[in-house]
Amino acid sequence: MADFISEERVVAKFMFGLILLEFVAVMVMGSGIPLRGFQHLQAVMVTQELGATTQTAIHNITGEIFQHAIINTDLYSASVPAPPPTRNVGDLTVYSKIMWLLRNRVLAVWGLLWIAIYRILIWAVWMPALIPMVLAAGVDGLMTRKISQWRFQFQSPQRLFFGNRSTKILIAALWILFFVPFPFPPLLIPVWALLMAMSIRVWLAWLPKRL
Repeated sequence: MADFISEERVVAKFMFGLILLEFVAVMVMGSGIPLRGFQHLQAVMVTQELGATTQTAIHNITGEIFQHAIINTDLYSASVPAPPPTRNVGDLTVYSKIMWLLRNRVLAVWGLLWIAIYRILIWAVWMPALIPMVLAAGVDGLMTRKISQWRFQFQSPQRLFFGNRSTKILIAALWILFFVPFPFPPLLIPVWALLMAMSIRVWLAWLPKRL
């Protein structure tokens, strides 16, 4: 059990590190990442695959969440430096130049967070239809394990490792997908859920007979 918990902590640290690395990359590149263009392509994909009504609803809910959680709490105004008084960079002081560079990068970070909220809502739209499939796969895996116990079947450590590791990789991939600025087709979510269901079934079916 101690080894299992330590491994889970390593996976959590890995996911957190990758997401943090994405934010650092955005801070370094600043407005060099065309977040608005990527989000436009993402909205087009959602419209084509889920419909214009769904896309509008997701967009509006994302705006409301961002408004209430970020803007109304003054996090946005406190973190974004004021724009420079002039567009002529040569007339700016060193401090103003630094603030000007920071402004573009902070705006890019907030833009990435807005995209992440939008992506989470796309995932949430699919979940009412996909959660029963994942739960059914988990129950089937437990029943398979129970039957193998009564039949005294050999437990495969390789299949257990594969199911455990693939489940963790899929969870990590989902969280990374939320924050990657590049657009992805919403139909990728059902594919992810299908792979998750298969991984969970294999994991639970080949759990040790005695936990």
